[in-house]
Amino acid sequence: MFAAYHQGFREQTKEWPVRPLDLCVRWLRTQPSTAAVADFGCGDAELARAAPQTTVHSFDLESDAPGVVACNMAQVPLPDASVEVAVFSLSLMAGTSTLNPQPSTLNPQPLHLNSEAYA
Repeated sequence: MFAAYHQGFREQTKEWPVRPLDLCVRWLRTQPSTAAVADFGCGDAELARAAPQTTVHSFDLESDAPGVVACNMAQVPLPDASVEVAVFSLSLMAGTSTLNPQPSTLNPQPLHLNSEAYA
């Protein structure tokens, strides 16, 4: 089911005039390469391949892409205060009520980049 979802999503975004992921990558190129990034709802981890940062953690509920950690976004396996940038790519759809999946994961002043679809 998730493989079909991810494939359908990739096909759908080909027709979007602007992909939010491209905007995230453009912004990340203006940030230090040492800034740790966490991509929540990463799909096939395209952000990790495109971002210039040395450390990009990729999380999705389910994915067979290399480097992706499959987990619930509310329980990501990261140490406290280990991330400066959090990117939410359609990861709030499953009823997650907070923008911060695990409060201790992010540094005291993190930046959230949200990529959510609204109908």
